[in-house]
Amino acid sequence: MAKLTKYQVWYQANKEKVAVQRREKYRKDKKYRERNLQACRVWRKENKPWLKREKVVKTYLLIGEFAEKVGCSPETLRNLERKKLLPKTTDGVARRRYHPGNARGVTRLVEFRRTMHYSDPKYAAKLKEIVSKVKLNWKKAA
Repeated sequence: MAKLTKYQVWYQANKEKVAVQRREKYRKDKKYRERNLQACRVWRKENKPWLKREKVVKTYLLIGEFAEKVGCSPETLRNLERKKLLPKTTDGVARRRYHPGNARGVTRLVEFRRTMHYSDPKYAAKLKEIVSKVKLNWKKAA
């Protein structure tokens, strides 16, 4: 076994005392704490590359955000989905995710349903045409 230096012998004898001092210094000194955290981040980047956190770019809108963009309420979107006028958008975790590119078609559909009365003879044909265009151009949210 290798011979210990004087410092190593001293450290073995005073390990608990040193740990208490470090904890106190860490608790009191903000700059020391920041330096220590930075050193930990650097060490983690160098030694554990699998822990790197990449920024996730959100490529979808949740139902409230999408409804705001379209100009209707979230309940309207849920009703359209229930009536099968919109494709199903849940992601398995019971959250509805919408691709921002779908807003234009859905806006058209919502506006059409607001302005045209269902008793009009052309209503069903026009609705079918709009729904088919919306479903044809539908983009899945990532």
